[in-house]
Amino acid sequence: MAPNYQQQGLGQQLINEIQSALVKQDIHSMMLMTRPHSGAQKFYGKTGFQQLTDLAVFTAAF
Repeated sequence: MAPNYQQQGLGQQLINEIQSALVKQDIHSMMLMTRPHSGAQKFYGKTGFQQLTDLAVFTAAF
């Protein structure tokens, strides 16, 4: 989220709306990825997401 919109509760509201929309579709979990040691990682931890320590993400440029 753009820095000038942070710390206003908007991220939490967005997460709540997404979760509500998913539940209406009978979806009861979601997964996301973010860069390690970022503000986003801290935010998601505070909003109830649990970090998967055994997840390996790979990419290749060619």
